Amino acid sequence: MPSGPPRACCTSTGRSTSHPRRASSTTGPHLRRRCGSSRTVCTPAVCGGATGENHFDMVLLAAGVARIGAVPVMIAPANSLEAVRTMVERAAPRLLITGPGLLSRAAEAGVELADRSVRIVRVGPEGTGAAVPLDELRGGATAPVRLGGDDDLVVATHTSGTTGVPKLVLHTANTAIGRIPPRMERYRLPFLTTRRGDVVAAAVSFAHIRVMAWTASQLKMAPRKLVAVSDPLLANMEKVLEEHRPTSLETFPNVFQHWEQLVDERPELSAQTRLYVSTFDAVHPRTVRKFLNASASRFPTWGWGLGQSEITGIVANLFTRRTVRAGRPEATNLGWPMLVRLNVVDPETGQRQPRGKPGMIIVSTKARCLTYLGEDDRYQAKLNGRWWNSGDLGERVGLGRVRLLDRVVDMIPGISCIELESTLLERLDNASDVTILGVPGQAPVPVLCMRGNGWTRGNGSVPSPGCRNSPSRASSPGKRSRGRPPGRSAGSCCVSGFSARTRRSAAGNGHDPKRLESRCDVNWLPPALVDLPSVASSVSEPRDFRNGWFWAIVVGIALFWFLAYCLAVHRAHVDKRAGIPTVVVAINFSWEFVHSFVIDQGPAQRPANFIWFFFDFIIVYQVMKYGKKDFPKLSERNFRRPFWGICGYCAVQHYLMAYEFRDVLGMYSGVALNVGLSASFIITLRQRRSSAGQSVHIAVCKMLGSFLASLNVFIIFPSRAIVLFWFVVILVLDLTYVRMVFRQIRAEGRSPWVLNRPPVTDPVVHEQATAPAAPDRRRHRALLGALVPPPCAPGSNRERNTGRGRPPP
Repeated sequence: MPSGPPRACCTSTGRSTSHPRRASSTTGPHLRRRCGSSRTVCTPAVCGGATGENHFDMVLLAAGVARIGAVPVMIAPANSLEAVRTMVERAAPRLLITGPGLLSRAAEAGVELADRSVRIVRVGPEGTGAAVPLDELRGGATAPVRLGGDDDLVVATHTSGTTGVPKLVLHTANTAIGRIPPRMERYRLPFLTTRRGDVVAAAVSFAHIRVMAWTASQLKMAPRKLVAVSDPLLANMEKVLEEHRPTSLETFPNVFQHWEQLVDERPELSAQTRLYVSTFDAVHPRTVRKFLNASASRFPTWGWGLGQSEITGIVANLFTRRTVRAGRPEATNLGWPMLVRLNVVDPETGQRQPRGKPGMIIVSTKARCLTYLGEDDRYQAKLNGRWWNSGDLGERVGLGRVRLLDRVVDMIPGISCIELESTLLERLDNASDVTILGVPGQAPVPVLCMRGNGWTRGNGSVPSPGCRNSPSRASSPGKRSRGRPPGRSAGSCCVSGFSARTRRSAAGNGHDPKRLESRCDVNWLPPALVDLPSVASSVSEPRDFRNGWFWAIVVGIALFWFLAYCLAVHRAHVDKRAGIPTVVVAINFSWEFVHSFVIDQGPAQRPANFIWFFFDFIIVYQVMKYGKKDFPKLSERNFRRPFWGICGYCAVQHYLMAYEFRDVLGMYSGVALNVGLSASFIITLRQRRSSAGQSVHIAVCKMLGSFLASLNVFIIFPSRAIVLFWFVVILVLDLTYVRMVFRQIRAEGRSPWVLNRPPVTDPVVHEQATAPAAPDRRRHRALLGALVPPPCAPGSNRERNTGRGRPPP
């Protein structure tokens, strides 16, 4: 490779800015000042590998270019000649390295890829044109090694190009592979990263920024074999899988969807694969399910990540066979932020959207690129301070997750195109691809790509013959595909038979209020005092409250309730009396069972319920051992049967409440149970007439845990009025109980704040054994009146006849 005097060769197209790392000018000197480099940069454009097509040689050539101090510009030769010419002009390179395939295409079309001042080097076999073969440069002087710093400009890669000419994204070593999340692949995480004995295969674009992180991670993890697939077509992929049998396979979602046919015909080729990785775009549940079911591994996993060339990762998730079971079209577009700051804002106003309301996803991350080469104004338009406009439409859901809905430019109000496409793919087994096209003023139009250019009997009603040659997504104006190659299948059918159903789903339940009012005229009645809301608060989405205060409240709830349970268990063991009332234990035990095993909850809430369920076994054991003392008239058998009967009845009740109110968290039944718990403590204290099984510490911890839970609900679910009212009732009952148990322990001659009090004697049993029977006061008065006559009244006849003070004869 020539080592002549380097020169700055990138064009300047923008205005100045005061940002220390993002200057608007993209010339060599400006980039050098921005990145802290003391060397002049030469920008060679690397287009294609040994064949002029997608090949791993591009990565090796880019590494060699960066090693001598130049900046490689990675351009995929699969783009049109006009797009390649435009990107080369933006880069203004001194050297163009390409293969014979691209040169042949340009010669046949009569297009010059670069100016005559740019030297062209051909890599690979003989080809046409005036390009210099790479073999002729062998044996020359060795170029000096000029390695830059981690924050110096190191590479420029292009984006997917679905919005026209691909943008050239400038990255440093830190933003490309040194930051989180691209660095996460270099840690040994169970089920997520490469092992030493793995056979890792990847079919990605080797001109994409993704291949940089993939190469760095695999060289660090050192698997047994690396397989770089340059041709993802079915015929070539079948040979690759048959020869190498990878245990880890990565490609883009649309390529995985294209490989579904190979999984259906030869599932044994994927039997050894335990990990699938798809990046940058949404993936459909049907695709994930087919590949995971074809694997013979005991626990195959699918790692999904949503990202962009400019900021690498956004959200990620891990899918298993259970999470992608049929009937869940939204299962694979949910993820957690990949250690980046993420917000969902209104596209018009920029205000932060509440949980459950769609908005534009913006991201703040240190892995953001420097700028677009030659298009800094376009870069600045997507930047607002430290926040990057991803262009994706999404919404926040529970547990900090984000649901991806669509691209902002493709959005259809009231509909998620990704979920609708997933639903159609679930119902149409013979469909290889589905696209929903939004038409202004009309219902959305689906475009189907069928295998075999036709419909089978199981595909439903056959469309009309006139829609066979409908335009593909590439020719549809205003529609942008999420990374899928246009025109992939020859059989495309336009089906618009679900427009009425779509309109009904967008409007709600489909009822016309005016038509319902016309059926029953009740205007003669007085007006109602309160109007009910149109949407029930029980289905309202939680607010976005994920900060330090949230986690402090959550930790406080768990801590105080744990202490209350432990203290109740300890006190019951000392006093030989149940610390928690029997009926409440049965109701709570059934609640933990339903929300741990019956109802599918979130990945954070369900494990917590599972732990509490097994902790309740200790409480249940103590109730079985000491609970009968509160019911002395019942036998041991008649005590246990009602207990388990209450457990079964309440389990059905809890499930029906969750089903009726769509209360996945069990909030209504759980808070109602807490009201009964607070009341039952007071009743138990009054019934036992002692502090047996109870203490001030239990009362205080229970009160604080309930208070923090009410604060959490008030912040996250402010519209659930009955739940908040119940918490007020709980606080009043808890304060009352704290006062009562404090006074009871003082009346027993003990200190309420002593943790290890001696065992408490049951006063009810003691009074029955030693105290005399209560006298019958009416009989006592009658007997006393018969033995001693009542005194005479002053001035009576009896007193005059007998004399004062003298008894009668």
